[in-house]
Order: sequence, then structure tokens, then C-alpha cells
Amino acid sequence: MMEEAVMADDVCKLSFSLKRRRVLIHRSTLKALEHPQNIRFLMNKKKCRVAVQSCEAIDRDNFIVPDLKPSETYEITSISFLKVIYSLAGWDEDKTYRVEGSFYGENHLVEFLLKSAEVITDDDFVDQETVSL
Repeated sequence: MMEEAVMADDVCKLSFSLKRRRVLIHRSTLKALEHPQNIRFLMNKKKCRVAVQSCEAIDRDNFIVPDLKPSETYEITSISFLKVIYSLAGWDEDKTYRVEGSFYGENHLVEFLLKSAEVITDDDFVDQETVSL
């Protein structure tokens, strides 16, 4: 059983775009995870949830998180992962989605309830915390 969610200073977010073939991990999510060097996705199909968890480089299915410049975003390209997410959540493949999550510090993860996602425009597929130069 997971402990109660702890609120991070900023709202943790993920955005999904099958058209762009990208998952955008917002800086607020990385900040809550204390800017990890590696992350991985965890999925609970029964509860229609996905989590981003900080992990070690030796952990299976991890992604390296680069040092980001203030103007850069962290996006992952994985068409197969996106298709699973869109199918699981019952999303329209032509739409773009954003979902807010809850931070669980003891488990080093942010959990997202996919059914609570909002439809956003393609132009809104941005991380508002990046700094325009």
C-alpha cells in the first residue's frame, strides 16, 4: 500500500501526443523527483494509472534524464508506449492530453490517473516552466 501523496511545490504534469510521438515530462515532475539522472515508467492497467519514478541506471527500462538548459524540454519518443497509454485510457488518437499527478516521496515517484487527463491543443504541448531565450 502506498503512503499518502505529498504535494510538491508545483503541479506535476505529463503531456501525451500520439501525433508528435512524444511524452513530455514537465519540469515540475522532474523537480518533485529531485532532478533524477534516470527515470522509468510504471503502469497499473487495472487502475488506469501511470507513474514516473526516479531509478538507477541498472534498473530495467530506464531513460536517462539529461541536464536541461532553461529553454529545453524533456520529451521521450516511444510510439509503442503511447499506443498502450492511449488504448488504456480510451483516448482519441488525434488529440493531445495533459494529466496532473501526485508525488509520493517515499516511493520516489509521481503517479498520474489517466482518466483525469484534459484535452489540450497541439500548441499547448509545451512545458510552461521552460524559459524562452
